[in-house]
Amino acid sequence: MTTQNQPHKLLSKIDSSTPFLAIDLSCVSRKYEEINRALPFAKIFYAVKCNPEAPILQMLADKGSSFEVASLGELKRLISIGIDPKDVIYSNPVKPEQDIKAAYNLGLNNFAFDSPEELAKIANAAPASRVHLRVSISNKGSQINLSSKFGANRLDSLELIKLARKFNLVPYGITFHVGSQAEDINIWDEAFKDISFLLRKLQTEGILLEVLNIGGGFPVQYGVKAPSIDKIGSVISRNLPNLPYAIKIWCEPGRFLVAEAGTIGTRVIGRATRHNDDWLYLSVGRFQAFIELFESEDIRYPVFSSNATSKKRQTPFVLTGPTCDSYDTILHDVLLPSDTTVDDVVYFAMAGAYTHVYGAAFNDFPVPRVVYV
Repeated sequence: MTTQNQPHKLLSKIDSSTPFLAIDLSCVSRKYEEINRALPFAKIFYAVKCNPEAPILQMLADKGSSFEVASLGELKRLISIGIDPKDVIYSNPVKPEQDIKAAYNLGLNNFAFDSPEELAKIANAAPASRVHLRVSISNKGSQINLSSKFGANRLDSLELIKLARKFNLVPYGITFHVGSQAEDINIWDEAFKDISFLLRKLQTEGILLEVLNIGGGFPVQYGVKAPSIDKIGSVISRNLPNLPYAIKIWCEPGRFLVAEAGTIGTRVIGRATRHNDDWLYLSVGRFQAFIELFESEDIRYPVFSSNATSKKRQTPFVLTGPTCDSYDTILHDVLLPSDTTVDDVVYFAMAGAYTHVYGAAFNDFPVPRVVYV
């Protein structure tokens, strides 16, 4: 949507009220087509939590996407725009029982689990549903580890699948996640080795599953070199023949589809020199849009300013937010024109994923409003 040195011409047409998150829906459409070409063997379920704005959901639905939710609220968002719950998976492995029941009554029948306790809840609230076992695999090589909070270990997996049958549920699939921003392409080979072992073990017990859900984790280019979706697709594709039998492949992209489509615009509200560093104070900070940086400082949004030209001298700045909290510092060593000052607009590209959805109006500073270009 933007380049680092030259603001997109459409951004200049947005009114002066900042902060905003500008979304280019054509970019989302293009990224959907890109992952569809790279993973032609996979059914795509967009991870709603990444950016749940209705125009994004509607556009993806029109492109043929299915959806993954982590809460009853997200499911209701989808229903409100006409999405059939039968084409939605509830992939949060731990859910309130009343929400399981409500989702089931609305027509959803695909639920993730990773413990006996969760199976008991699903059996009680959503009898005879399809269940998908979330297994824990190595997340080494990913910027954000997602293997500690969720996922059954391999030794327990067989018994959990058997237990699902005892609860009169339908063991339908295995699901895993390689971690967010998985930049080590070898992580997929390791994941498939673990999953192949598990599927073979289940097969010896007479259990054949319908679905292997490979989750998300497909990386985007936050200023670092990450493997392309085509390379990832090739690695996944070469592993499919190693599975013990033919199985449907599902995936849950989120960040990959929407990150590139979003640009946050924020106004400079102050400039100062602190300990020989030049600081810019912005109208939006970590708490309003960049909370994900608390998880990984390796995420480096491309940054440019409204007065950027190729001839201007660049200087490194510390970018910080508007609140009175010292944790509210966004990025260090960001090159911007040396004359950047109060009332200039600073843009953060690649900001369509996990920004405003994480935001909170701490100190009553607003979360970026969403506009479409």
